[in-house]
Amino acid sequence: MAFSDAVIDGRDSLLGRVANTEAIAGPVSPHEHIRRETLERIQHFLSKPQLRVYRDLKGMCERVSDSYRDRVVVELLQNAHDAHPAGAPPGRIRIALDPNEGACGTLYVANEGAGFAQRNFDALCSPTLTTKNVNEAIGNKGVGFLSVFQVSSHPEVYSRLSDTSGTFDGYCFGFAADGTLRTFLETEELGDHADQIIASMPRLYLACPASSFPVAVQKLASERFVTVIRLPLKSDDALTAVQRQLALLSAQTPPVQLFLPRIKELSVSMDPTIAATVLERHCEVLQVLDDTRLLKARCGIRSFIVAEKTVPHQTMLDIILRDIAAEALPEAWEDWTGDAIVSIAVAAHGDPLEPRLYNFLPMGEGAKAPFSGYLDAPFFATLDRLRVQDGVEVNTFLLDTARQLALDAAALALTSLSRSEARQAVLDLVLWNKTDAAMRERVLTSAVPLVPTVPVLGRSEDWATFQKAKIWNGDVFLSPPLGCSSHRLSHRGC
Repeated sequence: MAFSDAVIDGRDSLLGRVANTEAIAGPVSPHEHIRRETLERIQHFLSKPQLRVYRDLKGMCERVSDSYRDRVVVELLQNAHDAHPAGAPPGRIRIALDPNEGACGTLYVANEGAGFAQRNFDALCSPTLTTKNVNEAIGNKGVGFLSVFQVSSHPEVYSRLSDTSGTFDGYCFGFAADGTLRTFLETEELGDHADQIIASMPRLYLACPASSFPVAVQKLASERFVTVIRLPLKSDDALTAVQRQLALLSAQTPPVQLFLPRIKELSVSMDPTIAATVLERHCEVLQVLDDTRLLKARCGIRSFIVAEKTVPHQTMLDIILRDIAAEALPEAWEDWTGDAIVSIAVAAHGDPLEPRLYNFLPMGEGAKAPFSGYLDAPFFATLDRLRVQDGVEVNTFLLDTARQLALDAAALALTSLSRSEARQAVLDLVLWNKTDAAMRERVLTSAVPLVPTVPVLGRSEDWATFQKAKIWNGDVFLSPPLGCSSHRLSHRGC
């Protein structure tokens, strides 16, 4: 029998088995859905094996995965956060590395959010497909999970059908190693095509139902986690990369949990024999005025003054539609959900913060906030979320919103904080980069007293506007525009 006949026979046999399972009435189990979806993809591949589309797709997945190098842990944290529904009580995330499990160590990421549903499985196994609307979750591009293939050739997923399930009885599967995949294919009478399938199809298309649960997974189930991602690490280099990323996460510089209100506890463990680092976020609302909130947040040993401004849904959508029309945003942004939140944070005490932009989570080291603090907004970012995209009106608008938020927060800080806290917070909030002419103009013309003064002729300490304040420099009074050489103001970048 010719090879082409063998392919046709194998395909016809497979078509029959898939058709038989589809004829079964009622909803199918997660195990059966995983099996069906994988067989249908294989069926499609075997129908025209000479086409390069699957080989090209496999190569694309590998290149996209490589673009997320050194951000695997952040992407897994992002997905774990998104599993917790907005408006629900905040939940837990555990990230644990066992460097001695398996040949090169094993990484676990567990959360107690919503379990995997059928649509989550379908999206995970389809590059660029996502179940998340823009602004309702951190991840919405559909490619973040590909990052795990940088460190693990065969990731595994274990999930409950509901948070009341006693064990992982939902979507439990793995993108299996070659041996396990061959066994699956042989069971489905496709063993003769195993080499061709393994060589040509993206591993993301070849999910195999899990038949057993590792001990560590069972333990996480007993601790009431809902979903666990298990990554057997593929090399010593992968282990080193994960250890480096976990160390950065634990150091909290910058703190990853600061703008993650859905998470009450993030624990990070680099070795089961060593106590985990627990990252928490505690917030106290200091004042609310119209669309602006001022809070004091504590993450670890550091405290922050945080301000948030709400941007109405329709305001965002109008700008988004203009960007889509100008081909500056993908059409998926048309499904924008809810209001936008723009947040800024500065140190409550101690040294000023190293500037950093956030897109819920910290962006790359080169993504600097324009002041001594953190700026978080739903920016349209590069695929790897390392920097903000240029030439996008939405990003320009969010930055301008942050300028106004900084001034509004400074005004609230004057009445909400002690004088010593306000002296630092207000200056950190309003003294932006000297290249930011728009912010400089707002600050210098503001009617809000933003400059702390010292006693003069028996008057008590007070605050003054930049128009009225004077800086003493030797024997001459200098107005603020000329007085930025003073240590305090020049330190803030005036």
